[in-house]
Amino acid sequence: AFNNGFHGRTSAAVATTDNPSINAEINLQHEVVFLDLNDSKGFEREISKNVCAVIIESIQGVGG
Repeated sequence: AFNNGFHGRTSAAVATTDNPSINAEINLQHEVVFLDLNDSKGFEREISKNVCAVIIESIQGVGG
C-alpha cells in the first residue's frame, strides 16, 4: 500500500493504512508493505518477493 493511503474502515482495509490514529493492534496481523507514491524502484524490489496483492484505488470513495 502507499504511504498516506486510505482504503476504508473495515479490518483488512484499516491494515492497509499507515495512519496510527485509525490503525489498531488487531489489524497488525496482516503483513503490509508501505511505499511512497511513485517509488518505482521500491515497488520493483517488493514485487519480486512473495506478494499476495497490490492495492490500487483508481476511484476514491469515502476518502475524497
